[in-house]
Amino acid sequence: MDLNQHASSSDFLRPTKTLQSHSDGPVKAEQKEKGTTHSRKVIQGQPKSLGLPQVVSSTKEACSLPIFRDKECPWDTYKPVFSCKLAGTVILAVNKTRPSKLKAFRVYSPPHADRVLWLFQRIQHENIISARECYREGEQLFVLVDDLPLTLEHIVSLCPDQHQLASIMFQILNGLCHLTVAGFEHTSLNPSNILLGSDGTVKIAALEHCVKRLPGQSQSPLINSLAILMMQLMQSYEMEDGVIGVDDMKRWPLDSDAFSFLEATSSARSVEALMKHPFVARKHLLGELASLTRLAPIATKTFYSYQV
Repeated sequence: MDLNQHASSSDFLRPTKTLQSHSDGPVKAEQKEKGTTHSRKVIQGQPKSLGLPQVVSSTKEACSLPIFRDKECPWDTYKPVFSCKLAGTVILAVNKTRPSKLKAFRVYSPPHADRVLWLFQRIQHENIISARECYREGEQLFVLVDDLPLTLEHIVSLCPDQHQLASIMFQILNGLCHLTVAGFEHTSLNPSNILLGSDGTVKIAALEHCVKRLPGQSQSPLINSLAILMMQLMQSYEMEDGVIGVDDMKRWPLDSDAFSFLEATSSARSVEALMKHPFVARKHLLGELASLTRLAPIATKTFYSYQV
């Protein structure tokens, strides 16, 4: 059955005051009198910039903001191992001295570098890709990001069931609501730009496709993207000629919550309204996606290269 469709980088704190030393006190004075000497540690190598998060009103929020390291390249500390395509190119690297854990880096060049840095400093949400550290060397921006090994593109062909589909859509809507409140809109919302973690966490990525939105601006393009995404997850493809619907009515009957949600995208005016739909309004558990995230690496392929 078919349904017809209708800035530049922020400034960062720099230490400007020298802490005043306390008086020597009786113990230190006594040590001086006895001629006590102390060993010194000498830090070798090039001086590195002090990275501090941007100051905001909330202490909790400040702790989650990325550390910025100006005039510093991550490859001084990390060794690139391989790169792959996951919502853009991501480079997996290990620490040169303690190579026990992979770290994920994304590299941005002009004209996206300044804007992406600006976005990472302002957008912090559990369902949106976030930065841990940002390195600036010349015109390039290196960003240490969340390491999520899959995208929704990997599970489109795996036929997620209704509960799994609801968990995915809830997390996407949750992230989109945050973007909307923050005054942004994602203009390229598709399976390849949405990351999926091994634990079932879903995060909207490719923030270079985020644009400022005006208050009261129509969300129709965004909701249409959600409808297409929903159809792709339900049946691996979207309908032709802008039609919203599915072909397999046996798998997705008219009285199913999933079909009802898909139908709602043809009339909803905001992502906030869709968040109230019974299909996504119930409580969701990350474990609902465990079988998908386990099967996806086996059933699908990802482009990768050892030449980073």
